[in-house]
Amino acid sequence: MTGVRLAVPDDIPVLAHVLALAFDSDPVTRWHVPEDARRLPLMTRFFAFALGSIFLPLGAVWTADDRSGVAVWMPHQSGQASPSATEPTGSPIDEIFGDDSWMVETIIRLQEEHRPLEPHH
Repeated sequence: MTGVRLAVPDDIPVLAHVLALAFDSDPVTRWHVPEDARRLPLMTRFFAFALGSIFLPLGAVWTADDRSGVAVWMPHQSGQASPSATEPTGSPIDEIFGDDSWMVETIIRLQEEHRPLEPHH
């Protein structure tokens, strides 16, 4: 029987790959990484960054014992801005996506603009 547990840093490489596979056919992902050969490696690198620097520190990543699945939650933070994956210059997003980073930054900005103000998950 497989259980569910909080993810730990050692899980990041496998979970990043699981998430990249899950988003491989996502229309938004295909828009900002249209080349099939680049998508999986780039998204694996992006999810490794996001898991390690944003989501795991929040205690918001759950996985199956065999790491075949992953759930990432952004807990409500009353009165605080949500953690961001972007910085003004030289951000990890720039390093991962290069000339296409503007598309990812646009997606993140739009998500923030439309995030509900009331507590939610």
